[in-house]
Amino acid sequence: MIGAWTRQHDKREAMRLLGEAGVPAGAVLDTMELTEDADFERRGIIQTMQHPVAGAFKMPGWPVRFGGNTPKVEPAPLLGQHTEEILVQWLGLDGDQIADLAKNKVI
Repeated sequence: MIGAWTRQHDKREAMRLLGEAGVPAGAVLDTMELTEDADFERRGIIQTMQHPVAGAFKMPGWPVRFGGNTPKVEPAPLLGQHTEEILVQWLGLDGDQIADLAKNKVI
């Protein structure tokens, strides 16, 4: 009987009907359904990150909330993106030293 009834409804409709009848039920969503779920996006569970090379990229958001908000996901730095910043601010190198490292293909 259950199999015959469930074949008449898609999983979301079956979940809704069962829930309205007071039966706890949840549809099992596949990966694509999870990434396309508008409620997950609204709640920050799935976020769209702008990657400098790949463009828009959907991914799970950070599960921990701060002040009720999900932190925004950001792309990892590109290879070498912060090289000059590190060499100047952390290592104290000047422009000539950095140019010399680049000329000698160290960086």
